[in-house]
Amino acid sequence: MPGKSFSKLLPEIIFKTDFNRSGIFATTKGGLSFIGCVRQRPRTYFALGLGGKGIAYSVITA
Repeated sequence: MPGKSFSKLLPEIIFKTDFNRSGIFATTKGGLSFIGCVRQRPRTYFALGLGGKGIAYSVITA
C-alpha cells in the first residue's frame, strides 16, 4: 500500500488514495489485440496489446 511508505517519510501529511490502477499480463482467446468494451463493463474501454508489446500498443491506441 503506497500510503504506508509515504506516511513513514512524511507523517505530518495525510495520504488518501483517490484512484488505483493495475496492469495485468493476459491474452485474448484468439491471440489478437482488442480495443473496445465488453457487455459486462459497458462504461469501461479496453486497449489490449499483444504479449510483451502491450505497453507500446496501448500508448499508440491512446
